[in-house]
Amino acid sequence: MRKGLSLMAASAVLLLPLSGIGSISISSKTVKPGDAVLISVSGSEAANVKFGNKTLPLFSFNDGTKKCFAGIPFDARGNIEISCGEENAKLTVTLSVAATEKLSIPAKENIDEAKAAAEHDRILKVIATVSEKKLWSGKFGKPVPGDVKTPFGVNRVVNGAPGGGHRGVDLAGAAGEPVKSAAGGRVLYCEKTIASGNSIAVDHGQGIVSVYFHLSRFNVKEGESVEKGQVIGAVGSTGFSTGPHLHWGTYVFGVCVDPFVFVKKDFFYGYGKR
Repeated sequence: MRKGLSLMAASAVLLLPLSGIGSISISSKTVKPGDAVLISVSGSEAANVKFGNKTLPLFSFNDGTKKCFAGIPFDARGNIEISCGEENAKLTVTLSVAATEKLSIPAKENIDEAKAAAEHDRILKVIATVSEKKLWSGKFGKPVPGDVKTPFGVNRVVNGAPGGGHRGVDLAGAAGEPVKSAAGGRVLYCEKTIASGNSIAVDHGQGIVSVYFHLSRFNVKEGESVEKGQVIGAVGSTGFSTGPHLHWGTYVFGVCVDPFVFVKKDFFYGYGKR
């Protein structure tokens, strides 16, 4: 199923000026592509923060600060400027050679290309959803207990052609094995698609969305509220897939990040909660 997988570490360093930071603080000074950082702003009436070429909304918390997450793209280059009013910081991203994975997927006949493109556009809109209320607490959990088959950010070659970077992680799982929501939220999307098969997207609030692809069944419907650990579907091999597994992805304001970022760390530990 998988050939030629070689992993090499990618890294990034967050450089903060010695002066001029003022009201901006960032959850980590050392990050890598695929990470997320929590930006906290105090003593400002600003409604948003500038992160590179993106303008991200800030959300008020009961400790008197405003906060938002920002995702570090796995293909980021150079510096990312962070600013809020007159205050600023700089994120410098350095990359090493990405991993490569070669896949052979049997060709599917009579694919409706227009429909597939429309489904892709629809998913892009869904993962860019920003709702005002924070719907989760604590760390995220793994949707299935299986090992990682394909890590985040791997460059794929599919049937001999470049397939782009892997925008999530593939977790091992037997067909029919329950898939659980990684965190509390609301089901944004629950549809069968050509490429990703039976697919679910869950809005966790404040720009954080998780996705679950190639499912064999749905246990929830669009608009339903879910809790962390609630069964939302089952492992399958629908869509473009080489066998039963779960593709699990996490997006921050539409930017794909490694889902394990939110599993390993509770960014709000020690902070005031909304």
